[in-house]
Amino acid sequence: MQLYEKERSGMLADMGYVGFAADIYGVGTPTATMKHWMAAANKHRGNSTLYMAKIQAAITKVKSYDYVDSTKIAVIGYCFGGTGIVNMAILGSDVLGVVGYHSGIAPEGRVHVNSTTPLKITAKVLLHSGAMDDKAADVAMLEQELENASATYEIVRYGKDVFHSFTEWSSKVPGQAMYNARADYRSWESTKMFLHELFKGMPTPAKHVADVEVAKSLHNYTCANSDDKCGTMQGYLAYKTAGCTATKKCPVVVVIQDWNGMNKYEKERSDMLAGMDYVAFAADIYGYGTPVEKMSHWVAASGMHRGNPALYYKKIQAAIDKVKTLDFVDVAKIAVIGYCFGGTGVINMAIQGSNVLGVVGYHSGLTGRVMYNMGKDKAPAVTAKLLIHSGVMDDKATDIAALEQDLEKANATYEIARYGNKVYHSFTEWSSNVPGMAMYNARADYRSWESTKLFLHELFKGMPTPAKSHTGGACNGTGGGKAAETTVSGSFEVTMKKEQVAKVLSNPTAKAALESKLAIEIAAAAGAGISAAHVAVTVSASSRRLTDGRRLASEPEPEPEPTASTAGSLLVAYTIKVPASVGHTSVATKINSKTPTNLKDIVNSALTAASGTVPELKGVAATGVTVKTTADAATLDGISTSGTTMSSQAMNMVTMLMTSAAFLMF
Repeated sequence: MQLYEKERSGMLADMGYVGFAADIYGVGTPTATMKHWMAAANKHRGNSTLYMAKIQAAITKVKSYDYVDSTKIAVIGYCFGGTGIVNMAILGSDVLGVVGYHSGIAPEGRVHVNSTTPLKITAKVLLHSGAMDDKAADVAMLEQELENASATYEIVRYGKDVFHSFTEWSSKVPGQAMYNARADYRSWESTKMFLHELFKGMPTPAKHVADVEVAKSLHNYTCANSDDKCGTMQGYLAYKTAGCTATKKCPVVVVIQDWNGMNKYEKERSDMLAGMDYVAFAADIYGYGTPVEKMSHWVAASGMHRGNPALYYKKIQAAIDKVKTLDFVDVAKIAVIGYCFGGTGVINMAIQGSNVLGVVGYHSGLTGRVMYNMGKDKAPAVTAKLLIHSGVMDDKATDIAALEQDLEKANATYEIARYGNKVYHSFTEWSSNVPGMAMYNARADYRSWESTKLFLHELFKGMPTPAKSHTGGACNGTGGGKAAETTVSGSFEVTMKKEQVAKVLSNPTAKAALESKLAIEIAAAAGAGISAAHVAVTVSASSRRLTDGRRLASEPEPEPEPTASTAGSLLVAYTIKVPASVGHTSVATKINSKTPTNLKDIVNSALTAASGTVPELKGVAATGVTVKTTADAATLDGISTSGTTMSSQAMNMVTMLMTSAAFLMF
């Protein structure tokens, strides 16, 4: 748990929540090198009971604050922490929801839903995944488990070239772990909306409302080339006449119909877009006069266009050409939205090289789309950004995986959101009600529409700078206007003869005596106003062993932890609770000014003092200090579980818990 988790917690506090960054590994656990990260992470991945106990300890701690609404708790996890939140949801946590970023969902690294007697998952789940990080097969397996456990969930996949750690601002390991500003921005905005749903309830999904400012009219048009034999088509135009003029041109969104023709549904969606200050045009793909009264008509008309993607594309382009003739349209700002049959069409047009800014597909019908073929002499560049909304019970996971592969090959910028559980075809269509096949789903409708609104803003006005760090504001770490109790913490490694290390670690009385005397010495080093009562010290071997020997298959076997009889050094970890009257800056400065020689002298003074009560320590002496971590000042509270002390950052307001741990790249 480092600066990154603290900054994310501060950002949550700025949103009016309590941000609490939990320290899963525990005070004094080495985290200086990748070897340390692997050992500590594997210890918890291999022991889900311990991992969950530590997360629960953090939850219990925040519930103890009188300014926290203990009925409104969510958990966010990054990387190793993302694996943790998946585990806690599957194992049955009572929090309202969990959010995972680049979570590490490989089957060998997480717990699984019992396939015969699945426990119902009550926490809502939101996972953000890089298409070049989590394997598509692993995502598909998790989707199936979440369906079996009746979870309400959403898994969002980001591409192109979105690798592990895409939200970590400093991440820059090419081809493995890379920060991605767009995925960071989109995922954080999605999380903000998710938290609002958890804590304040899901808003009613947007639906058409009559707006007297919106002008509506029908327009006939045809393909530019009469040889294309498109016939006459009749589209529906909606826009605000006062807001969109020849001198104040507006972006345009073309809406492509579902398989039962351009009708009331597409017109109402167009009206909603017009209410957002866009020009909306519902295209008529089948053509004026094409029968659409019954299913046999829909099958015939949609099948004819699916079977002739070139003609289909020309008809979409004809609608775009039509709106470009309107003098109140900004012809450089065009996006296309498609539903069902129309969703297939917008994916096709993007893959075939359309120059619109972006496309959005809802329940798009992926089995009938065109494929991107890099082997073609002139494979088109995919420049349009894609946003695909998919029900897990609609599109097959294998079709999603194939689409991801195509879009990665085409270097497309895309996002695919998968909604569950029991989200079928036509989940945005208000009147859809065919059980087990095509069903309206209010939550998926709401989440997908809000995501689309954000996407259109990005296309037409540019992507905002991703949120980073926090502003400080009124949140001081304790709430209620009380002065913050700050804490300064750090650690250093002490070398001595192996047999002397054994004398300290194998004798609980000797260890406790040394820790007590070290608290006195460190307090003196911290300056006026700090006493031994303000200092907590933990002495341990300098690294930790995996308790059950388990590890991820992709990771090398870490070296075992030195035992009391084999360790050649001690790790001294300290935490100083600094009264507001003293100031943490002064204490941190004084502690950080101590050289390794100074620290060695402090240890030897403590050993000499401790030997007065524990004769076994006579003659024990430090020979040096080899590793020193900088004293870190923050607003902290101590929590403990199973005998392990952990530190965590708490910020005030009302409801949010965030759990994470030191960054692990895997």
